[in-house]
Amino acid sequence: MKEPSDAKAIKALLIDYFIKMGLVNDYLFGSEIFCGIKKRQIDLVAVGLTSIAYEIKSGLDDFRRLREQLDDYRKVFDYQYLVTTAYQEERANQILKKDEGLIVINDDKSISIRRIAKKLHSYDKSEILATIPLAFLKKHAKVEKKSNLNCREQFMEYEIEELQRLLLFYFKEKLKLRNEYFFNEKGLITHFEDVKYLSTTVAEEIYY
Repeated sequence: MKEPSDAKAIKALLIDYFIKMGLVNDYLFGSEIFCGIKKRQIDLVAVGLTSIAYEIKSGLDDFRRLREQLDDYRKVFDYQYLVTTAYQEERANQILKKDEGLIVINDDKSISIRRIAKKLHSYDKSEILATIPLAFLKKHAKVEKKSNLNCREQFMEYEIEELQRLLLFYFKEKLKLRNEYFFNEKGLITHFEDVKYLSTTVAEEIYY
């Protein structure tokens, strides 16, 4: 059987796997989420008590900038996985660091977790703050109005644990309605077109 070569199709397979494994009971999901100073677009995120980033590379995708992408994600998220096809597995292993997970989409479209991700400890305050809109920070965190520091500089004084809590809160607020809409609209098997309801652009069209 021909392996799934399209990243959108892989994303749909991955979400159905998460549903089967019961992850939807503990996590909210988001597709094409922007993060960090460079506003990189992450293929899939899962947010619950922790945050997980999933970068998807199909059999046709270029790996040349992958390491740079993963290095940026690990400054924001608690865990991260590379999701790719069996054809790309050897190449993936050459790129991944020891604390990064690997999920392989087999030729028969089954899913194998080759390596379980470990907790990342590479957080960067600037990258986390760049992921959270300033309006959200002003609304949900204390800011000294008379301070000479600008708002983002004030938040740099927060402990990293507090910024992580704000990040999780932001993601959950951002994703909860999208997940409700997604699960109401999808069929028994997720089609790649269904995944758009978890994305930033489509969600804004629906809710705002």
